[in-house]
Amino acid sequence: MAVADWGEDMVDLEFPSEPSTDFGYAVVSCVAQKGYCTVAMPNLDEEERQAVVADAQRLPRHYRMKQEIEAGYMGYDSNTKLSIRKHDTPAVKLKDAMSRCDRCLTHMALSLTEISPGDLGFVCKSRTNAFVRTSYKDSFEESILTPESLNEMEDTADWMGDVTGYLKFAQAKTLSMLYMVENSGGDLWLYPKDGKNAYSVHIPVTPNKMVIFRHDLADYSYQPHGASVALQAWIMKEKTEIKHINTIDLKL
Repeated sequence: MAVADWGEDMVDLEFPSEPSTDFGYAVVSCVAQKGYCTVAMPNLDEEERQAVVADAQRLPRHYRMKQEIEAGYMGYDSNTKLSIRKHDTPAVKLKDAMSRCDRCLTHMALSLTEISPGDLGFVCKSRTNAFVRTSYKDSFEESILTPESLNEMEDTADWMGDVTGYLKFAQAKTLSMLYMVENSGGDLWLYPKDGKNAYSVHIPVTPNKMVIFRHDLADYSYQPHGASVALQAWIMKEKTEIKHINTIDLKL
């Protein structure tokens, strides 16, 4: 697939209308070459994108993760709140623009399922639920959603689920799919963990764009501007590749 000229930004690929192994191979090739791939998504107009923002603001239980684990999921210095959607499959009925965006994440995952582990670098087993990342309504909402610390939890049972869930996620995550639906610009930074490539990569945040990167090989920071919403999900490894956690000795 040819590189697409997309306004002031350049993207590597254009998203297909259906899951495609050829598209999956193109994404894998791009990620292998430079660590990430940018994809022009189906063009939602401004009214549709604003509807997704409004729907995201109405989702239940917006929250921030605990301070000690948030960066492992949401990247450094997150400036978005979080809500998690129910799991999407091709059998789920599409009812609005947000569900269509989530289906794109499913199609991305399906495009990778037929690629051999040798070419992919891991066994593509599943995708996570979509994490809906939304800007705050105002400064007051931002102040009441300040991340809590595990230090504030006296009972082991209160933090055990958070820590165990994070450790499993950290072992199983591979590709992160960040679908930036609406924003007024911003910055996405990737920080490769490989000491041989000690540099950061800057990717402009723009609407209607997906960035796919190896989250197991790079840390990141996502900093959208303005009223924004993005859907993010991860491709996960086979469970047999995850070490069983017997005990946790947490020193804070």
